Amino acid sequence: MSHTLSSTELAYLDIYEQYVDEASFLWLMHTIAVDQPHYGVSELARLEKRIEVQLNGLMGNLDVAWMVCEQALEDGEAGAVFTSAVLAFRSHDQNKIQAVVEAGMCTDEAYKGLLHALVWLPGNLTHSWIKRFFTSKDIKHKKLAIEVCHSRCENPADFLLTLFQREDCTADIPLYIACLKIVGDLKRIDLSEHVNTAIQHEDETVKFWAIRSAIFLGDKSQVVKLEPYIKATSNLQFEAINIAFRVLPMAEARKWVTSISNDDEQVRVLIIITGVIGNATAIDWLLQKMRETPYARVAAEAFCLITGIDLAEMNLVANAPADFESLLNEDADDENVEMHADENLSWPDVTKIASVWNTIKTDYIPETRYLLGHHIGLLSLKSKLDTAYQRQRHAIACEIALIDRNEKLINTRAKVT
Repeated sequence: MSHTLSSTELAYLDIYEQYVDEASFLWLMHTIAVDQPHYGVSELARLEKRIEVQLNGLMGNLDVAWMVCEQALEDGEAGAVFTSAVLAFRSHDQNKIQAVVEAGMCTDEAYKGLLHALVWLPGNLTHSWIKRFFTSKDIKHKKLAIEVCHSRCENPADFLLTLFQREDCTADIPLYIACLKIVGDLKRIDLSEHVNTAIQHEDETVKFWAIRSAIFLGDKSQVVKLEPYIKATSNLQFEAINIAFRVLPMAEARKWVTSISNDDEQVRVLIIITGVIGNATAIDWLLQKMRETPYARVAAEAFCLITGIDLAEMNLVANAPADFESLLNEDADDENVEMHADENLSWPDVTKIASVWNTIKTDYIPETRYLLGHHIGLLSLKSKLDTAYQRQRHAIACEIALIDRNEKLINTRAKVT
């Protein structure tokens, strides 16, 4: 039963509504920022501190705060679920926790908020609940437990083995995929046989994540099975690119690139592949693509990924070209109005960039992989992890996990504070 607020508490109700709204909005910003090319660790830290200020404000009066959260939960928005869940778990109140878990299981959007709250909070507030979720009869609870452990980079120990051994768990495709992902990312080599079994699965998505995990566990021979995923336009295409072209020998990678290079629909894909491969020999081609409006910014991003050059820092940025508006969705009746894929990337000043490249190109050895201006190796990668931008950090983390079979895949989307 809801607490009846006193007149004094009612006077502060609007302040707590503002705390909930601000925390929810800022958290949503954070979920976007972790994949943005202009955000780094310091920018994320500042955003996280702003979120914490709002969340801490809610703890001033739990009764008022919870009344506001209960109302917000009715809309089922992810931000409201996140904020309410943080408050509930901090309160140690079983009824509040039960309410946010139930709300978080209603929709995929709400689930995201609940998952993020359990990752955001310290272990002393979540670990006992994660164990409860693992032992719950509800398959969705088990999936939540696995994904929280995954995002926190925490080993679920024998709970994971138990899930692989239960037919009802492996029959649930979303749970099965979550289990396969964590095996590879957290380097659970002891569960390799379950990954190998999943590679034969009839479901293409299950098969993909099994192949990916096998590669992270050290079986690089599985990379050849990623080729179909790279050639097909799907939500797995860029996941496949991100792994395959970091593992393939340079000569083999070139063959794969050649096989799709005649497809005009795949130009953007080829640019992204070029950045992943990191072969400086391809930079002259990237410079050409920087002169084409649809590909200018993504080509510049690939250039920066290879060389480590910061366009803004070196004054290599240009204004948007005159024909840029033609790329935007101008259909007033189309409800799918999303930001351009390269929205937060700088427009390159190609003339200046070409001049800079001509002065440093002799420092790069042909047919050698580079990332942020260095030969790819553990020491150089780790030295850049805390100073690079977010998309670059994702690449660094992936390289580290692929180079060393004992290195877990660092969650570069997690809290930095």
